[in-house]
Amino acid sequence: MSRKRWYWLLVIPAVVPLLVPLYDRVGPTVYGFPFYYWGQLAFVALAMLTMTVVRVLTRRR
Repeated sequence: MSRKRWYWLLVIPAVVPLLVPLYDRVGPTVYGFPFYYWGQLAFVALAMLTMTVVRVLTRRR
């Protein structure tokens, strides 16, 4: 697979937060925080993981 195809993975962290109906709810809660807030934090972790994978797979050797 060419290196440029891996860049398509970067669409995931850009699109998932735009799907508001998936996480626009109160329950379940984690340590008293509604799903909306810790869901946003999970999206940040997803973006970080995705960018790390793309970086590792596309760097030149």
